[in-house]
Amino acid sequence: MTNKMVINSVHYTFTVYKNSLACEDINKIIEVQEKSFNKITQQLNFSSELIIKYNILTSPIYCGREFNKQLISVGCEPISSYRTNAFAWYPNIIYATYNKSIKAIGCHEDTHLLAYEYFKQLSTRFITEGLAVAFDEYWQGIPVHIYSKLVIEGQGIQISSILNNNVFDSISDMITYPIAGSVCLWLIKTFGMEEMKNVYIESLNNCMYIVENYQLNDYLVFLKGLPV
Repeated sequence: MTNKMVINSVHYTFTVYKNSLACEDINKIIEVQEKSFNKITQQLNFSSELIIKYNILTSPIYCGREFNKQLISVGCEPISSYRTNAFAWYPNIIYATYNKSIKAIGCHEDTHLLAYEYFKQLSTRFITEGLAVAFDEYWQGIPVHIYSKLVIEGQGIQISSILNNNVFDSISDMITYPIAGSVCLWLIKTFGMEEMKNVYIESLNNCMYIVENYQLNDYLVFLKGLPV
């Protein structure tokens, strides 16, 4: 007898462990994810028929193991001792941690899958992750603009220095992700989603596109004016 159970909703097939916190909170999780799905598709302005296979685990260790299984399935080497709170695997799979201290649900991973369905491509790491964080609007429970302000002003990070994929991935995601998310959210609020879509597409072949075409000093002035 399996210790897992499957629950279907409009856009998801959730797999959870029986007697887990996720199982106990499944109705709340369904509500959060369906709202996330609708928010993302409405803002991107498209209708998706995607059914997301959403697997909820109890630990980043288990998520890391599942990620390595996916790597092996496509002929890649696994990452030793890898841990992650959540990950998306194209075209329609998500693994997420849900326990008392980590609840890795919301828009982020769903944005990866739905944006890929919409654009039929990825963008740079900065823009791909930035859009995912922007839809959540928070990072570690803190409004993403405030978090970005603290990181940029506290550590003197230059946005142009982390636009390259290799550099972005070489720095902690506690630095790169909230900055990228804040920049993308600012672009959306300032210029509109259609402009953000253009940034997503154009950045793929030119990682410096946003600094060449937008006054990011205006973004920094915006951050400076935020109360902390």
